[in-house]
Amino acid sequence: LLTLDGQAMTNLRKEFGEIPDLERLLFRLCSFKSLHESSQHPQNRAVLFNENYFNKRKVDDLISLIGGFEKSFSVYLCLRNHQLKSSLLDQLLNFEEDLSNSSFTTLDEIIGFFSTFKGSFDVKNAKKEAVIIPHKGFIAEYDASLEKIERIELKLEEYL
Repeated sequence: LLTLDGQAMTNLRKEFGEIPDLERLLFRLCSFKSLHESSQHPQNRAVLFNENYFNKRKVDDLISLIGGFEKSFSVYLCLRNHQLKSSLLDQLLNFEEDLSNSSFTTLDEIIGFFSTFKGSFDVKNAKKEAVIIPHKGFIAEYDASLEKIERIELKLEEYL
């Protein structure tokens, strides 16, 4: 890393500083899932008086997690573009052979997944409304449900 020029090092520090605590965010999001699987957990019996607050926190955490992974990919690509003399860094940056047990075969597929997912909903609206609403065409079942609701509402209007 010492071989990087001043501007590259400044950019790298800035990128690292903008990455949230991904481990904490992943743990928090995974714990939401495990809490809801247990029917005995008090959260499943609780009456939430401010449900919007709790949903907003979950949505904000998910969006922060996605942004953190995007920043991590940016740092990774920045380091890959420089000819580093450290064999340890070179070994860490050439991990793509270890993806054989993953559902993704290349880092580009992983980056593509995150950008597709982030593009599947309006981030500003999700933060504001504390609800993630997918754009049309991303989830076929959701689109079919919306069309079915629309048909039912039209039938209701005709009936009334």
